[in-house]
Amino acid sequence: MIARVAIASVAALTVRATVAHACGGDGDSSGSSSSSGSSSSSDSGSSDTYVAVPACYDTSDVHGYKTCSSFGSSWAIPEHLPALSLELATWTARVDFADVDVGGTMSHTLGDDYAYRVVSNDLGDDALAAGLKLRLLGHRGGFYAGVEAGFAGIAADEHQRTMPDADGLMTELTTSANTLVMGGAVVGVNHAMGRWSVGAELMAGGRGLVVEATSVRLACETTETHIVGRPMAEGRLRADVWLTPWITVGAYAGKDAVSGLTSGGLGLGGHLRAFDGGR
Repeated sequence: MIARVAIASVAALTVRATVAHACGGDGDSSGSSSSSGSSSSSDSGSSDTYVAVPACYDTSDVHGYKTCSSFGSSWAIPEHLPALSLELATWTARVDFADVDVGGTMSHTLGDDYAYRVVSNDLGDDALAAGLKLRLLGHRGGFYAGVEAGFAGIAADEHQRTMPDADGLMTELTTSANTLVMGGAVVGVNHAMGRWSVGAELMAGGRGLVVEATSVRLACETTETHIVGRPMAEGRLRADVWLTPWITVGAYAGKDAVSGLTSGGLGLGGHLRAFDGGR
C-alpha cells in the first residue's frame, strides 16, 4: 500500500514538472514573474503592427450578418480611368436604290463629250451590303452614348449600256453601286442580368451610297464617282455577354425609320473599366 502511494506521488510530480517546462517556466512564482516581465518588455519595444482586414467580417453577434467589400474591389481597377469602350463590329444592311438619280458629263479624247444619267433602274432594286464599323462609347450607370462609323461593300451587279456617238464610235457606259459608308451619334440604355447585358439604342446620322459610272470609248476609259447621301434614324435592340470584366461580345438588329431598311451585326468590345464601372 505504501509503495502504491509513493509511485502515485512521483508520477504527479513528474507531470507538474513537464507542464511547467512546456509553459516556459520551472513551476515556481519567481520564474513566472520573470517570464511575465520579459514578455512585457518585448511588447513595449514593438512599434509596427500589421492588421489584416478580411474581405468579410461580422458586425453583430447574429450568425450570417456580415459586411463585405464591394464587388470587384480586389481587381484594383484605377478609379480615375473613364468608363469607355471601343467596339469593332461586323455590319450587314439592305440597300435600296429607289431614290438614286445622279449624272454628269463624260469627256474622251476621241469623239464628242456626252451627258449621262444614272437612276435606280440602272442599278437594280436593292442589294446586300456587308462590312465593318467602329464604335466609341462612354458609359454611366445603365446609360451610354458615343459615335460610330463604318463602311461596307455592296454585292450588286454592274449594268452596261452601249451608245453610238456622232462619229459612229461606240461608247460603253457601265454603272454600279459598290460601297456604303455611314456615321453618326449613338445613345442607349442597357440592363445587366448576370454576365448578360440587354438594351436598346438609337443611332442618328447619315449614310452615303457610292455610285460609279465608267465610260469606255476605244482605248479611252473615264470614271466618275458620285455619293448619294441619306439621313438615318435607326432603332436597335442588342445583347452582349461579358467574357471577362473587360471584354464583351454581342449582337444587334435594327431598322431605319427613314428608309425602312434593316441591319444587324456582331461585335467585339474592349472596356477600360471592369463592367463599365456599373457593378
